[in-house]
Amino acid sequence: MPNPTPPSTLHASQHNSGLPTIVRKYEDMSDDQQKLCDDLISRLADLNLTNEIANTDNRKEFWKLVFAGGWNSTSIIRSQPKKPRERTVDEVQFETGEIIGSPPSSSTNPARANGQPAFLKPNVE
Repeated sequence: MPNPTPPSTLHASQHNSGLPTIVRKYEDMSDDQQKLCDDLISRLADLNLTNEIANTDNRKEFWKLVFAGGWNSTSIIRSQPKKPRERTVDEVQFETGEIIGSPPSSSTNPARANGQPAFLKPNVE
């Protein structure tokens, strides 16, 4: 059996400690890893109406935010955030005008009377 090359003579790229590489910043990532966010960058550009396509500059900015605060590839991944609480009517409705005319005879709600404010409450699914 041939003698393996002593570790001290191995080039750094040939040495493998068996431990996973810790990714702490954009520059620690492979080209493929850096591009993992491209679909998200494109989606955000669509939603923000910027028409920006993924490129080195916005990838660096994206990953800078990911690694902000000391997060790295060995950090514990937090569970998915809880669903936000249901908002109250006052938090989601807004006044759009006022009621003109008399309500149907079947309505006894004074809020639906002539001259009362009219509100709109969007429902987003």
